[in-house]
Amino acid sequence: MNGYDDLLNEQGEPRAKPRADLSGLRFGRLTVIEKAGKDAHGKTSWKCTCDCGKEAVVRHGLLQSLHTRSCGCLRVARRRFGWRMPAATPRSLP
Repeated sequence: MNGYDDLLNEQGEPRAKPRADLSGLRFGRLTVIEKAGKDAHGKTSWKCTCDCGKEAVVRHGLLQSLHTRSCGCLRVARRRFGWRMPAATPRSLP
């Protein structure tokens, strides 16, 4: 025993870190509902609802890095209003 055995699985490979449960947390305009499983690359994905009412499935890393903050409605609003969004709640935007 070298002190690192608890970091390895039965095959002697490094164990994957357990992912935190993000259910109920908000990331930008997205609220996480539940775990959606894994994508084609084996990455954990989460089912989210946007403030505009649409649903989106987003990878874990993209949520935590805030790279994905909406279902796409934020991009549309930024195109419409420019980078300086009006001082309004997200629900009042079209």
